[in-house]
Amino acid sequence: MPVKESALPAGPPINPHESGYRWVIMALAATSFTMAFVSRFAWPPLVDAVMPVMGINTTQAMAYMTAFYIGYVITQIPGGILADRFGPRLVLSGALVLQGLGTFGIGLTEDYQVGFFLRVVCGLGAGCVYSSCIKAVATWFSPIQRGLAIGVVMTSPTIGVAIPNFVMPAVEAAVGWQGAFRGVGLALIILAFALLGLMKELKAADGPRKSFLVGLKFVAGNRNIILISVAGFSIVWCQIGFGSIVNLYLVDTLNVNRIEAGRVVMLYGLIGLLMPTLAGYLSGKFPDRKRTMIIVSHAILIAAFLLFGRMEELMTAAPWPASSAS
Repeated sequence: MPVKESALPAGPPINPHESGYRWVIMALAATSFTMAFVSRFAWPPLVDAVMPVMGINTTQAMAYMTAFYIGYVITQIPGGILADRFGPRLVLSGALVLQGLGTFGIGLTEDYQVGFFLRVVCGLGAGCVYSSCIKAVATWFSPIQRGLAIGVVMTSPTIGVAIPNFVMPAVEAAVGWQGAFRGVGLALIILAFALLGLMKELKAADGPRKSFLVGLKFVAGNRNIILISVAGFSIVWCQIGFGSIVNLYLVDTLNVNRIEAGRVVMLYGLIGLLMPTLAGYLSGKFPDRKRTMIIVSHAILIAAFLLFGRMEELMTAAPWPASSAS
């Protein structure tokens, strides 16, 4: 359906589904979502460096992840409402600025309580990112190509987990853990202003707006939406859980050095770059096979995590060859 560009007072109708600019929108959404995850997972690889400075233990340190999700949960639904009302361009830019300021602020403090509060602020910003990215992609891509576009955007969680686990130890060695946080925060703020200049805002013709309660009733009464939500929750829960503990698990439990641990996580990220995109393409190519693909992907995920959880036992039974990495 043709839409008009809201930034222009007048002009010919634009069909975003045929515009080459839709690929720019997809790239901007994927980059924004990836950077939101980089900020989120910048913390776990730096825990060992921060704990002595703040005088905290591992439990207190990992509570910073909980702090992030406190803010994240609070703004998930409001973020979607704001994206519908004001458009993804403004909401996404504001969310990245808020997350960037929180992340930058962590690089300015050594106080645990202040850092905890700033992590909540980071979560408040990040909670608006996903809905804005999906809103932008859904506006610009037709249903036939939407699966591919969303698949590309959904590479972001895996890539956003892999990048900080691989890069942050080296950045911390070069500029310190506070410098690493300031760098990520500054990158988020720069990206936010780039979005303001590059992301075109489109909206459909005005029509009746249904209330939040009407929408909530529809969602709660739709079995397919509920099942898809549960499936999506399990996938994201595994991604986030893995990203939160993988570095500590590899180094502290499996006695893998930090270089090797980074390689493992980077491999995870490379695979995560391929599979969501492939799944999105296949869902558009074979729309009647989506349920089968979801079931198969969950079965593979369950098997992989069960195996990963037994790595300590398996390595004890059959130790791997000693690594030459230092």
